Amino acid sequence: MAGAGYRIAAAVLGLLSASDAADSSPKPIERFLRFVSTGENEGFLDTAIVSYRSADGTRTLDLVPVVHVADQGYYEAIQRTVAECDLVLLEPIEAEGPDEVSSSDRLPRLVTEILGLVRQVDLVWPTGPPYVYLADKKELPALNDEEVHEAPPSENQKTEGVIRPLLNVLESLRETCKKDPSLSRRIKVSLARRLVLTLAERKDNENAPGGVESQQKRSLGVLERVRESFARGAKRIAIVYGAAHIVEIKEGLVRDLTLEARETRWVHAWSMVIPPIVVPSAGGADSKG
Repeated sequence: MAGAGYRIAAAVLGLLSASDAADSSPKPIERFLRFVSTGENEGFLDTAIVSYRSADGTRTLDLVPVVHVADQGYYEAIQRTVAECDLVLLEPIEAEGPDEVSSSDRLPRLVTEILGLVRQVDLVWPTGPPYVYLADKKELPALNDEEVHEAPPSENQKTEGVIRPLLNVLESLRETCKKDPSLSRRIKVSLARRLVLTLAERKDNENAPGGVESQQKRSLGVLERVRESFARGAKRIAIVYGAAHIVEIKEGLVRDLTLEARETRWVHAWSMVIPPIVVPSAGGADSKG
């Protein structure tokens, strides 16, 4: 089906694929996030569960980076994976308020609608032991007033300038994507590629609320909580945190706790594959051929 919808789709796919020929050298984020192509306009966006262990094998730390918009089965798989840990430290994800109308607030809802994904914030996550939310003031040092301020206006304007054109294009594609699943899949593939590239190219703590100092303080709080729990006899601890910040957390934890990577398991966050077409045999299910 030709028309304006497909011309717009061509524009958004071009926007998302721009600068794909970036620096191909290995990036730290690629240990935790990847796009795997399985064919033309097909593939998976995966996140890794990386297990680090002490030399004597008595302590295990699972780093579990997550994307905040994904297939529902992805979050279910994450929850099953960490269920047997002695302690699970979770990054709190808060839903936007009714008055929040920035492009970055609207984009996740639109992406879930068009691409058939769900938001992490909309799912029910455990609230009791062994689950601890990392923003709990009892668990981590409180941030001062300066640190909890939003990013400076210039950074917000920069973010709006990047997201708003994409948001406008996606809004214009609502109906077209509903009628053509293949178009939705192509956009999903392009978004997945762009996400991996963007996180690979960004500098540590870039655009983080509060900047470098705030993020370092947060990481130190996580480190102290993990160290205390191991000292009290915990054998296995999991940290479930946004993929954008997992590299920074990993650097401090692994170095200070003297842990080595022992195992990596990949989980499909976004599945973008064409379902196989099952053609029944001419003679039916009981046909002998």
